[in-house]
Formats: sequence, C-alpha cells, structure tokens
Amino acid sequence: MDLLALLEDRSEVTPTLNKHGYAFNCVSEFTKAFHDFAGTAKKPVIDVGCAFGFNTLHALNRGAKVHAFDMDQQHLSLLRNQSPREFTKRLHLVKAHFPQEFNFPDNSISGVLLANLLNFLHGIEVRVGLSEVFRCLEPGGQVFIESPSPYVKIRDDYIPVYEKAVADGLEWPGEVKNINDYGPEGLFVNFPNFIHIFDPNILTRELQLAGFTIEQSCYFRRPYTPEIACLDGREAVGAIGKKPIE
Repeated sequence: MDLLALLEDRSEVTPTLNKHGYAFNCVSEFTKAFHDFAGTAKKPVIDVGCAFGFNTLHALNRGAKVHAFDMDQQHLSLLRNQSPREFTKRLHLVKAHFPQEFNFPDNSISGVLLANLLNFLHGIEVRVGLSEVFRCLEPGGQVFIESPSPYVKIRDDYIPVYEKAVADGLEWPGEVKNINDYGPEGLFVNFPNFIHIFDPNILTRELQLAGFTIEQSCYFRRPYTPEIACLDGREAVGAIGKKPIE
C-alpha cells in the first residue's frame, strides 16, 4: 500500500463520528514538526485525539512507534483497518479519555501531539492534562499543540467577547458555554456546545506551569483554512514545549 497516496486521497476536512469537530487531513507547521520529531524519537510518541489517524500514519511512516489515543472506538477501528500491515507492530491503539485516563509510565514517551484537542477541555482539564503529558515525557521530550484561536472571520462576533474577557483578567478567557451563540446558524453542528478558545499567552502560561520550556508559541494560519475563516493570519494558535533535560 502506498501510504502517502492514501493520505493524499482524503478530503481536507472530515467530520468526526463523535460530534467533536473535524479531523484535518492536511499538514500544518506544527503537525509537521511532530512528524519530523517522531522520526527521530527513541521512545514511542502519542497522538492524542487521533480521530482517523492522519498524524498517526505520518508518524508511523517516519518510523516511530505510536500510541493512537482516542475516546471513540469507531475512529480507532477505522485507523487499524487502513494501516499498512508493516506498521501494525509499531501501532498501539488506546481507547481512553484525556486527561482522566492518560495512564502512561513516567519518562516513557518521547513526544505528544495535542492537535485540535484542548479546545474541547475545560481549563482545569487542560492544566491537569499538560501536567500528565510532562510526567510521561522523557527528559528532552516535546509536546506539540495546535488549536483554534479567537481570530476567525466567520465567527468574528466572538472576537470582542474574547478580548473583553482577557481585559477583565479571567483565568480562562476562552471558555465558551455555547459556541452556537456565535457565527452563522449551523456552523458548529458537529461540535458540542462547550468550546475552549486559546491564544499564545494562555498556552505559554500553562506549558510553563506544567514545567515545560517554550520552544515556540504563536498565532498562525493553517494551509487548509477556508477563505470564509481567513481574517489576518491569526486563525490558529500553536505551541511546542520541551521537558528540560535533567
């Protein structure tokens, strides 16, 4: 099986089967950084919230051992069925919830990808989750994050709400109880009501609280961002944190 052809023969966005947004089937600068890192990893890497396994398959193609971690068994079954046979010995499927069931041994993992995952977690879950990621990473291990930012054109009515929450000093300014209050009707049909929006300052703060040093934290535009969402290049936020070498 030609894995690269398999990955390219997908639509750019696929609805998840558990109403948790969409799986993005294109490479961004932060997922590419994870793929590249996975290819050099001595210990396994984890793709948390892997959905249909786009990033898992890329990491496997680089030679990594990968824990594909998702709360939906349907996603994992589809990933297993489409994985080339030569990858099966390096692929471990984990049906579990993050962070409640993130039960990997201390210092046992080289890298963790959290792509389009933190936006479904409450603040305390984000904090606990990053602490657990830090614990399981080996010294020198890295976590790679990308998530939606406030600055998306199609829901630009949310921008002043977010900026006011930041100005008011809220600890988690991007916690949105009902995302359907913003943007055109039907935009968030495949999402839960609660969504958590981030900016680089929040990601930097939480990574540092967990013990990470910051390799990168910034706004960016994903290459597959549709025109109706494009605002000013700040449509997404990404970060890379590194566990210090003792």
